[in-house]
Amino acid sequence: MKTITRPLVGLMLLIGLAVFAQAQNPAVKMKAGPPPELISYTLQNVGAATILVNTVVLQVFDAKTCQKLCVSKSPVNKKILKCKTLEGQIRCSHPLPPASGYIYYLKVLHSGGQTENWLFVP
Repeated sequence: MKTITRPLVGLMLLIGLAVFAQAQNPAVKMKAGPPPELISYTLQNVGAATILVNTVVLQVFDAKTCQKLCVSKSPVNKKILKCKTLEGQIRCSHPLPPASGYIYYLKVLHSGGQTENWLFVP
């Protein structure tokens, strides 16, 4: 029984570590532009592999009522090499109504899964 169990446990450990090492998530930084419906973002690949960024999704909420004001999708379809950055902008399709503050939610869909970031602007 030991001759089967020990190699099997070693193989499972090796597979588990290899899967964890393949997970790549770019670092996301956001900045609200002068019009409130414009967001500038910077994606930085801090991993060892190339990441393909597919789509960026922006959702804007009213800070007081938590009501969704805008949803916008933007296809990117660009690769980020290791230790490189990708900058871009995304905006809502219509002007945002006046609010006490805005909460921005940015979701980046890429080859390693998805990365999310929140930004509150009073």
